Amino acid sequence: MGMLPSDLILQMPSRQSRAAMPQASKLHMNGRLEQPAGAWITRRKMILVCFGLALAVRLTALLVSGAYRAPQPMENMNAIRFARTGEIAYPFKVLDTGRTSVLNPLYIVIAGSCYRLGGEGQGGELLKDSLGIVISSLRAALMVWMALELGLDASTAFAAGMASAISITSAGSELRFISEQPLACDMLILLSIWGLRLVRRTSIGNLQALAYGAAWGVALLTGAR
Repeated sequence: MGMLPSDLILQMPSRQSRAAMPQASKLHMNGRLEQPAGAWITRRKMILVCFGLALAVRLTALLVSGAYRAPQPMENMNAIRFARTGEIAYPFKVLDTGRTSVLNPLYIVIAGSCYRLGGEGQGGELLKDSLGIVISSLRAALMVWMALELGLDASTAFAAGMASAISITSAGSELRFISEQPLACDMLILLSIWGLRLVRRTSIGNLQALAYGAAWGVALLTGAR
């Protein structure tokens, strides 16, 4: 067997050089940024801790305040009509459906399904608000994921997740789930993470590009008014 050309040998990195390659270079092809081996807390633990804290804070605030016992806001009339008839909107009875132009279809379907399962009283309201709290709490977990995807260190990512967990920016949407804003927020963060991973790839296939574009189209169903 002949010897390999010297220029080809120079292009083949040794085992030591491959181990010493920067992490960003090693992960460039698959689009993922993994946590350094010596991190003080793993990615999964950070995500679970921030999500658990956010969930506990919001559920406690909802139960202590008794906000679910308050009268249903006008926005919920769309969801109540969906629970009764399966229709998202009925333009000929504005007083019966509420303002049908300010809420997106996916929110109406989700909230209406909660009323259909739990009733239009406190049971359905508590079910809807609890589901909204789960969706809102996911923001804290996604903040950790997003920070790590941006290349920030574990402590910074954990601090971002904790700050998101303890901060309630809107009691109406994060505790009462009277709008689609928490759902839209989660969708935008997920699409941003997906976009970052696509950018890091050396090439993007037609199917991946089509799927990403379609995901943005689906996100319009959750977009804030």
